[in-house]
Amino acid sequence: EEVTTQFDKDDDEAFGLLKMDFLGLRTLNVIDDTVKSIRRSEDPDLDLASIPFDDPDVYALFSAGDTDGVFQFESSGMKEVLRKVQPQSFLDIAALNALYRPGPMQFIDDYADRKHGRKAITYIFPELEEILGETYGIIVYQEQVMRIAVEIAGFSLAKADTLRKAMGKKKQEIIDREGENFIEGAVSNGHPRDKARQLWNQIVPFAKYGFNKSHSVAYAHVAYVTAYLKTHYLAHFMAAMLTSEVNNTDKLGQYLVRCKQMDLEILPPDINASMPFFTVEGKGIRFGLAAIKGVGHSAVQPLLEAREREGGFSAVSECLRSLPAGSMNQKALECLAKAGCFDAFDVTRKAIVDNLERLLDMTSREREQRELGQGFLFDDMPSESLEDELRKAGRAEQSERLSWEREVLGFYLTGHPLAEFDEQIDRYADCRVAELSERFSGGAEHLTVGGLVTGLKVMPIRKEGRNQGRRLAVFQLEDAAGVVRVVAFPDVFEVHEQMLEDGKPVLVVATVKGEGDHVELMADEIVSLDGIDSRRAAALRVVLDLDQMDEERLEAIREYLLEHPGEMPVRFELLRRGKFRARLVPPPALTVNPRAATRDGLKELLAGGWCEYEFDSKARNGNGTTVRTPSPHPKGDSAELVN
Repeated sequence: EEVTTQFDKDDDEAFGLLKMDFLGLRTLNVIDDTVKSIRRSEDPDLDLASIPFDDPDVYALFSAGDTDGVFQFESSGMKEVLRKVQPQSFLDIAALNALYRPGPMQFIDDYADRKHGRKAITYIFPELEEILGETYGIIVYQEQVMRIAVEIAGFSLAKADTLRKAMGKKKQEIIDREGENFIEGAVSNGHPRDKARQLWNQIVPFAKYGFNKSHSVAYAHVAYVTAYLKTHYLAHFMAAMLTSEVNNTDKLGQYLVRCKQMDLEILPPDINASMPFFTVEGKGIRFGLAAIKGVGHSAVQPLLEAREREGGFSAVSECLRSLPAGSMNQKALECLAKAGCFDAFDVTRKAIVDNLERLLDMTSREREQRELGQGFLFDDMPSESLEDELRKAGRAEQSERLSWEREVLGFYLTGHPLAEFDEQIDRYADCRVAELSERFSGGAEHLTVGGLVTGLKVMPIRKEGRNQGRRLAVFQLEDAAGVVRVVAFPDVFEVHEQMLEDGKPVLVVATVKGEGDHVELMADEIVSLDGIDSRRAAALRVVLDLDQMDEERLEAIREYLLEHPGEMPVRFELLRRGKFRARLVPPPALTVNPRAATRDGLKELLAGGWCEYEFDSKARNGNGTTVRTPSPHPKGDSAELVN
């Protein structure tokens, strides 16, 4: 038997016991997985103990703020600091790790200015240069305070450590007492009392934020190693990062977006190629089977063993027949199919999902008969005949396929429902969801952002007050790069309730709230992205290619416009390719229905011309930028004719 007990940390130290903190860091798993992957396929001799710590490419990555996945340096605020400071040494990395926290953050600009020569570095006493030189005259570490106390005030190391502990634990009584001892000690060592007090007054604020250098250096070491691996073995590093975030859908989605931005192809899960987790394959990263929701290790391990034994699978039925009885249930098969694991077999996801029970029943009977030594006439397996039938079945709609991917992968892999609204989001929104925290850190208070409504919850307010009994809505606004929580309070919800349903694409004008990297939106206005151009455009611009126009076609265009009256003005542009382009504004009486269907019908009549919405006013967004729809104008002189 073992006896386990617990004492307060302060009592432990009073007894003379050593208190130790042990941190379990996910990053260490990432490093280990990355190194194993590199050794398997690229560099069997990689040894992290021998990597250089003066690699200019690594510091270029830090200086660019390209630190997604780099330990302690991922936040938008830290990225901004890195771009400001431009670290060029390991000591810079360690110092920034200590400075980027409440309290010392006020000295970051001073640190950057001194490092780059924009501000002079001064010392109250010449002896301080040796102690504070590496941090440009700024007190950053507890160990620096200890050395100052020893060198300037004549403290013993034990007494200096007592001062360090008092500052670390913010014990003001001890700090005040040691302050007098410090000043008297400095005077005894021949230093002027006024300068000694001035130095102590610089040290005292440090008690609010003092950071241990050994801690900072250890963290900086882990940060540098992750940055080194990202710099030189990007695919291996990102595969390990994705594996580490398999249970964090938001983070996983962000890293997948970053992979695409860095030209790392994300290969879909494949029953013949995927391993349990994310792996490097060629220049891409293959999605892992165990990362699919509803599958799990208990289903994956027998599948991998069967795949190795059979030398791979050539059909869905062969795969299922090869598995041990009971190792693949209907739910796991459904999730594998929805994720696209069987796409290579030319059987649609929908066909498999619609026939799960039949496939499992048939292959189960075939497995049993094979194990009993009984075969089928001419080896014609019923499940194979069924699979041949399924190859003729129709495909699921793109929206359904994407919905399945979101369900089992946690995000959209082969597309995104918002893709068709990219142009509108670029036109009307201030930023994408993933950029919100950076914009908020930069001082933005009101922003417009587009996305899909997901996880919608409508609830009554129970707290007593003027809003008691009224309803508010809470939902996630999601785009291809991130997700943010949105609250629509009663006044806003009652006006925009019809806009809110799961899966609906909307534009949210909101007040931004948050702390650090965490932000939330308080909705002020919610607008549907469906048909937004037709509601906000100033006019419908119709471009007529005169080289392909005749009287009959012009008459057809005129008739079409008159048959679709509405409130949107029409503006014509007359085009003679290579010669001229002229704008014609007809009488105000010529206006049309602004619906997209009207525009699409008109396009069919325009031959080599085209039509599009035109925007004169500023977009409804926070930065007030005027954005116009780009047009494929041919070269040539232009004139504007106003009727």
